[in-house]
Amino acid sequence: MFNFKKIKELENRIVLLEKENDSLKIENHILKESGFVIRKYLDIKKQFESLDPSPIDSNERKSYVGKVISFYNDIFKDKLECMMAQQKDNLSLVGLPDWEYNIYRASVNVISLLMDWGDRMNAEYMSYIQEEKEQREEGKNSEQKLKDKLNND
Repeated sequence: MFNFKKIKELENRIVLLEKENDSLKIENHILKESGFVIRKYLDIKKQFESLDPSPIDSNERKSYVGKVISFYNDIFKDKLECMMAQQKDNLSLVGLPDWEYNIYRASVNVISLLMDWGDRMNAEYMSYIQEEKEQREEGKNSEQKLKDKLNND
């Protein structure tokens, strides 16, 4: 009448499904939490990007880059290289606590970021100079063509 074997199989299946359901609930919770973390990270990143004081307007940007390059190449680059050497020297010290090593590593990282920023500004400045040269050459060529045309007429 009762199939005890079938009942036992069904009970085992229920236990397995309950365990799977519990693990899926945990996984779902973790995914929701990580989604929250990712959204928060993106919000924070957007806020920091909006704090960037670099102008976007073309003419203002060129002026800004020129000022930055002047300061960076004349003063700041040498100072950053000196600071980098000091911090790397500090990293070579033996017996410092981990927190102090972490501070030196972080300062090396920040100095590297500043140097990268200066290099990017240099590259942008050089592209502006190249653009100006090309525009001048085009102007000279069009001026010469106009003179030739007027002389031939």
